This record gives sequence, structure tokens and C-alpha cells, in this order.
Amino acid sequence: MTAQEVIDAIHARQSTGFKSSLQLTQKLMAEMQLNTKLTVPVIHVAGTNGKGSTCAMLMSVLEKAGYRTGCYTSPFLQSYHERIRIGGIPIDDELLASVGTRVLAAAEHLEQVYSVHYMPFELGTVLAIAAFHEAHCDAIILETGMGGRLDATTAIEPDLCIITRIGMDHMDYLGNTLGAIAGEKAGILCPGIPLVLNAMPKEASDVILARACALNVPVQRSDDWIPRKVEVFEKSLRVCVSIRNDWDVSVNLAGKHQVENILGVLCAVETLRDMGLRIPSSAVQDGLRELHWPGRLEWHGNILMDSAHNEDGLKTLAAYWNQTCGGKNAVLLTGMMTDKVTDKVLYELSKLSETIVTVCPAEHRGMSAETLATRLKDLSGHFVYSSSSVEEGLRLACQLADEQQACVIVSGSMYLVGAVRTLLGLSWRGE
Repeated sequence: MTAQEVIDAIHARQSTGFKSSLQLTQKLMAEMQLNTKLTVPVIHVAGTNGKGSTCAMLMSVLEKAGYRTGCYTSPFLQSYHERIRIGGIPIDDELLASVGTRVLAAAEHLEQVYSVHYMPFELGTVLAIAAFHEAHCDAIILETGMGGRLDATTAIEPDLCIITRIGMDHMDYLGNTLGAIAGEKAGILCPGIPLVLNAMPKEASDVILARACALNVPVQRSDDWIPRKVEVFEKSLRVCVSIRNDWDVSVNLAGKHQVENILGVLCAVETLRDMGLRIPSSAVQDGLRELHWPGRLEWHGNILMDSAHNEDGLKTLAAYWNQTCGGKNAVLLTGMMTDKVTDKVLYELSKLSETIVTVCPAEHRGMSAETLATRLKDLSGHFVYSSSSVEEGLRLACQLADEQQACVIVSGSMYLVGAVRTLLGLSWRGE
């Protein structure tokens, strides 16, 4: 199979809902002769917002420290390859095709023998672990897809866990309160394995800390680290943080909200050092300063792209916009996955602009542009236009922005941001 045939075969498998156990992932790993306890350090990252940026920061720091990393994140912006990064670079076609063909064959064999069904995320997770094994990675970073307790990545035994800020997302599967969602995220914890816990509402942190106590998990809370100085240079898209006399770092990401993720990463670095990893301060500084992580408060001309797709993420986007461009007009180009649309999310979207263009961001799970436009118009009373494609929507949004001397904000789905990046000719390989 070619790399594209592997990707198509994975995407062709429809998800059947929330999994009830990790056994299928474990069986598939065994079929691929992979142990769930790996011989290299594994960092497992869960949370609602900030986990992707946290993974990217750790990957960049460890690479600068001389470690060959394997980093598994989801979803992707423009290409499936982005989900599996080796040495900081998306997996190449040859390795994806080779490993993916074997993973699919193993899954089909198990499905025939045990009458089971493998979902896309389970296949992708095992594909990533197998690729990291073949590439002889020195350290592995795994981002949960959804939840934690039953997430396929939880089948792999971690050496360090990180939980970033908890918010309301995936309520159909994880629960309708912060406490319930936090309980699912806390499912990544293992007896005695250290945890770095980022800042979050007390309702969520209390649940996680109780679980950590029950499992005798040592906890480092990043919000115990009080910065001496925080500077947010929005024009150059950098966040600078000074903590005590130990750290003075500059991060190539925009938005003051990144401070809590930076603190979590610095806590993780200290924990990894205690575990024996050699991570000099210069690697931390260089890794954070040179980080490239697209689709997060990313500017291209007068177009601002951000992958926010839940209430907390959109509040963060609004705070950044008001702080950086307060008083300037904006046209919002948005599209959402059906399972992400709630009145609270739509309300946060509508606060970004009084002129909105809607599109369908993805063929199968995306809400139709017309339906989204109707819901936004009914909720806000704003001017809302629906477009038949992302390309048409981007063209209309740019036209309206020119007429209003405004910027274009693109948000609501990672898939939408990815489609717009492709239309703008921006590379997904980080070139």
C-alpha cells in the first residue's frame, strides 16, 4: 500500500463511539510485537486546551537537547503525516506506507479472529508507536485524542504525565461538568508515576489531585511557580517569562494564555532531569525560542488563524484579539464539526465579529454552512453569509474585510484552519 492508501483505509473506518476498554489497542500492539512498556521515556499529555502546544514545546526542547523524539498529536491541520513526527518532522511517505500496511493487516487479522472492530484513532496510535520503534526514537510524547481513561494512548505505560487546563469539551462522552471531565483526563495517571498539573479551575484540579493521592502519584503544580516577569510581545508573536533566577525564556507562540503551558513545560523539564535526562538550559531556551507550531494564533497578512473550537479556546482567542487589535474591525470565517456546536460555543464565536461567513470544514462530520449560518444568525442577529466551499468562503471573507478595512479571523475547527493554510500556500512540513 502507498502512504495515501494507508491514510484512506484508516479514514474509511467509521468510529463506533467511545471505547469501553484498552484491550483492542493492547492486542494490536502485541500482534505488532510491541510492548506497552517501552524502553525509552514516554511523556503522556492530556487536557482540554493547551496539550498540543505543550507537546510541541517539549518536542522542540528535547530535540535541542540531542534526543530523537517521536511525537504523536491529533488531529492534524493539513496532512495526516503531521500527527506522527519523528525528529520534529512529519513522518515520510515511505515509513508511513511500510508501517501502516503492517498495522492494517494485523488489525484485519484480529478483526477476523475475534469479531472486533478497530477505530481510526486506535490504528493511528499503534502506527505511531511502531514508527517510533523503527526510527529508534530516544523519547516519546503522546497526546490523548479525547479523555484519557479509555484513550488508545493510555495503553502505553508512561514515565511522566502532564494534564493541561480542563474545560468543557466532548461532553457527550466525558460528562457535563468540569469534575466529570477531569475524572476522565485523570485516567492517564499510573501508580507512582509523576504528574505535572497545569493551572485549571478548582473543581477540576480537586478531582485530579484526589486520584493522584489514591495512586501515590507525586505532583508538581505549575501554578506554584510564580513568574517574576511576564512580557507578551504580540507584534513579534512572542511570550517571555522569567521565573526566580532559574529560567528566562522566550517562546515563539502568541497569547498570554501560553504562560501556563510554558510553566508546565518547565516543570516537566525539571522532572525529566530528575529522571536522568540531560536537558541543558540552553536547549530549553533555544527549543522554545525556535518553536514552529502553526494554526495557533497564526498571522498571514491580515488573516489570523486559530484552531480554537471550544468555549475556553474561543474566549482565549477573543482575549488575544481584544488586547492586540482592540477597536479594529474583523470578519469571521468559521466552520465547525457537528459535535462541537453548542449555544455557548456559538455565543463566543459571535462575539468575535458582527460579520460572519460560514463554511463546512469537513465532508463527513462538519455542520453544513447553511445550518451553522442559521444558528449563528438566530443567536446573534449578525450578518451571516454561508458559502458552498472553504475556498469560496475565504474569498468572500477577504472581500468583505477589504470593504470594511478589517482583518479576517479564521476559527472554529482545526480542519478549517488547515484548509485555509493550504489555500494560502502554507507548507505543513514547516519549511
